[in-house]
Amino acid sequence: MSIFKETNFITFNPNHYPNIFIYFLMHNDKVVYIGQTERGLMRLFSHIDKTFDVVKIIECKFEELDLLETKFILKYQPPLNKLLPTNGAYSINRLKKIYTKIFKIKINKNQLARLLNKFDIKTHVFNGISYVLKGDADCFLNCIKEGKYE
Repeated sequence: MSIFKETNFITFNPNHYPNIFIYFLMHNDKVVYIGQTERGLMRLFSHIDKTFDVVKIIECKFEELDLLETKFILKYQPPLNKLLPTNGAYSINRLKKIYTKIFKIKINKNQLARLLNKFDIKTHVFNGISYVLKGDADCFLNCIKEGKYE
């Protein structure tokens, strides 16, 4: 067996990496894609179609994956992300449908925007679609159900 003599290598030990994390694919110091995994580094190999030169990760708990991924996508607006995780945010249209189903009252976007504003809930735009983070939307709907909207 030969002794390894190469000098331009990076030491990689998979035992020092978490399995559950949010990852950022970077190219020229810009975030081009954000994803999540519970399978560790194996997930990164599925992105051979994307151009990136660095991967950065943030370890988190499994139950935080959708929310954190959504927050970071909204913050950085990476060009290769096309959708938000469905468990991380509600589109305004989805929130309108939920509101109508619960209260049997149709509500338009302006009415919904005024209600969200009353609760200081921010909307975020991604790929031309307005979203509300899931936690904020759940809190909003629960408050409305309990009559805490005046």
